[in-house]
Amino acid sequence: MFYYVKCGNDVTLEFGDMDETFYNSMGSMFGSIVKKLSVQGDPELTATWLDRLEKEYQRVANTGWGYGDELGGYVEDLRSPQT
Repeated sequence: MFYYVKCGNDVTLEFGDMDETFYNSMGSMFGSIVKKLSVQGDPELTATWLDRLEKEYQRVANTGWGYGDELGGYVEDLRSPQT
């Protein structure tokens, strides 16, 4: 799932802004990663992936269609889990 998001981000960074459907798909996949990590409840595993997800988010933070904001929200959710 992470590879899917990374490749999609590479495409948008290389070729420019895509469309809403593209970003919806990418955001959904990123959210699925965060959800799986949250369900696992393993702080060490989460910390490992949080760093990777944060870096990937930073690459596309200024992307259109609210995509960067969506990924930033997911990263924040993982960083500050609800109790």
